[in-house]
Amino acid sequence: MSSATSSGAGLELVTGVRSVQRTADGVRVVIDDRSVIPDGVETLVRSGVRISRVLPREPSLEELYFAVRQTARDLVGRPRSMETVR
Repeated sequence: MSSATSSGAGLELVTGVRSVQRTADGVRVVIDDRSVIPDGVETLVRSGVRISRVLPREPSLEELYFAVRQTARDLVGRPRSMETVR
């Protein structure tokens, strides 16, 4: 893997990119929506990265469910344990 790929090749600076992670197979990029993909690909190509494929992945319903639950917990705070009122 080239140094451009391992550093994310400037993907962090593309509007709509949330995170960039190096993986065993390449780079995993989390984006706001699919409209960011062309700008991300262009950034990589201009940095000299050769791209063999781009695989957009939609989160599963389970992943979305747990993300919503986590967000709700973060906003409201952890639920208190039940206490006996006397």
